[in-house]
Amino acid sequence: MSTTGVLFKKDLMEQVRSRKALILAVVFLFLALVSPISAKLMPQLLKNFVVQGGVTISIPEATYNDAVAQFVKNAGQLVVFLLIFVVAGAVADEKIRKTLEMVLVKPVSRSAFILSKFLAYFSTITLSYAVSSLLFYLYTVSIFESFSGLNFSIVAVLTLIYLLLIISVTIFASTLSRSPAIAGVIGLFSSFIFGSILGLFSSTAGYAPGYILAHYSDVMRQGWSVEFAPPTMVSIALIIVFVSLSIIAFAKQEIER
Repeated sequence: MSTTGVLFKKDLMEQVRSRKALILAVVFLFLALVSPISAKLMPQLLKNFVVQGGVTISIPEATYNDAVAQFVKNAGQLVVFLLIFVVAGAVADEKIRKTLEMVLVKPVSRSAFILSKFLAYFSTITLSYAVSSLLFYLYTVSIFESFSGLNFSIVAVLTLIYLLLIISVTIFASTLSRSPAIAGVIGLFSSFIFGSILGLFSSTAGYAPGYILAHYSDVMRQGWSVEFAPPTMVSIALIIVFVSLSIIAFAKQEIER
């Protein structure tokens, strides 16, 4: 087994021992179940409000579109927030515990060390998210009418790419910083920039990673469109950039004993 493979296995085991893997599983289970439930119950809750002044409000019945909207919204906001603080200590925690020297004194390259961190978290998050997306689809179809599994799969993949981008920024920040809190703040700031700010400018809106989340409904209606290619390619390119920057930055750092 290669050095990266050994470190990858070690990082997966650390996720299990620290219960981060369990936390990720719970977060994505929450995403799968709460999204359709909240979409189903929201009209009923609104109908229970007492409307004063004799005003009548017509509330349409919920559909699978409402459930998908909740899924994407929860993934892009609440789930991102939780994932950032799970991943923020990816490298910073080892600096705090001063375990880096024990690992790097062995025939382990620094690039393999950082790459294994990304691979471990990307793998755990991708697996948990894939299971969550499947559960969401099956549960939503059981509550509402059937809808295109292919179109939803495209939405799910595009959303996952956005999540992995924010995670890559957070791990990069964890590589630079000695504080998980600082890495978490930088991760949140990146989600604000990529998810909202870049979409406000006409020159960047069509390329912004957040375009994926803002226009998911177009995919649900008509499937994949070429307009999603630029933000998708930009997001993937940025993931590669932040992984590379993390490797470069870590290679130049002094390891405290």
